[in-house]
Amino acid sequence: MSCYTRTEGFDNRDDYFDDVCSRLVGHIEQTFGYVFRQKTSQKTSDTHNAQSSGDETDTETATEDQDRNRSESSKYFMRLYRCSQDKSSANYSNYTSTVSPRKRRRRTVQDRYSCYGRIRIIVPKTDSGPTTVHIRALEPLELQHNQILIQFSHNCHHPSRERKPIPKSIREFIKNPAHVSRTAAEMFRKILNAVALGRLQNIDMNDVTDDNVRYWWSQIRKKEYERDKDPWVSAVMYLREQSDVTVYSFIDERRRYFCWYYPRIFDVDLTTVTEVYIDSTHGTNGQNAELFGIIACENGYGVPIGYMLMEKKPNEDSRLFPGEVIEACTRFFYHAKELGLNPIIIHTDKSAAEIAAIKVSISVLQTDDRLMLAGPTQRLAFAHGMWKRIFENG
Repeated sequence: MSCYTRTEGFDNRDDYFDDVCSRLVGHIEQTFGYVFRQKTSQKTSDTHNAQSSGDETDTETATEDQDRNRSESSKYFMRLYRCSQDKSSANYSNYTSTVSPRKRRRRTVQDRYSCYGRIRIIVPKTDSGPTTVHIRALEPLELQHNQILIQFSHNCHHPSRERKPIPKSIREFIKNPAHVSRTAAEMFRKILNAVALGRLQNIDMNDVTDDNVRYWWSQIRKKEYERDKDPWVSAVMYLREQSDVTVYSFIDERRRYFCWYYPRIFDVDLTTVTEVYIDSTHGTNGQNAELFGIIACENGYGVPIGYMLMEKKPNEDSRLFPGEVIEACTRFFYHAKELGLNPIIIHTDKSAAEIAAIKVSISVLQTDDRLMLAGPTQRLAFAHGMWKRIFENG
């Protein structure tokens, strides 16, 4: 397919190429009724097809083609799109929700098929001379500067998606910095208002759900803070970029965790804090990690000064590797003590790991000038005796 690559109206060739790919994929979607999504991974369909056929020679050839294309990627632009209903490209999460089925969000799961639908678009980067492109099962192709190569494959017919993807105009609305929102619900209200005022044309809100908006809002926001494909590495890198935040990372341990402290953000002097609250919660993130927090009592207000995210393992794992949670909590409290935290009163629940870590790191219960309250009843007798000693000692 030939096309003169005019770039008028675009700041650079990358923007022009993205626009061309979007238009071409849109035409194919309208013709066949399927929806294709761009994939950033270099794991192309050649490997899928070769593996599915069981031919080792084809697999080796596909790998060689991929390596060759990677080495030549500086000579041309390439975009790969996959059918959104392709079973091989499904990304099933390993996260197990702790929310009861009755309280979970209702969502429609689309049927998937072994169609291996692919669209690959290649455009030369240079205007001087032809560009050679190697594709498996084809002779080397030479693309001129005014040509575009489109490779389209779809192995079987299947019904189109029942639930259509969110319109591009709404995605652009969400991307617009003028419409920045702190929550997905706020963004959904802005879209409803824009549709009511006529700012978004030809939009049927019956086809747009709050889950659609939440997904695209989170994907766009993710670009602001994602530093690595590994969410643990990304989180540590992002926190270390922030000013007045102290980070301690232990994500290379068998049970991954990291701590961060930011008392200076709230202008809290840890050496003057006399009372803190320590607790943990779960089910707050897609990694199923437990979130531990230290809340300082400042003039009657609770002020967060530090948090820890720790990987959650099955109960059987704790019996095989005992002491890991206590070690993580100990480091969490010990680093807080290094920063100057030395409270008189500590509120916690009956978590054995937290209590054991507090004993080790802050020496609670080993002297007469510290008090730990662990739940309303479990430590009542102990607390009464400690209060008496504190008041007697002044």
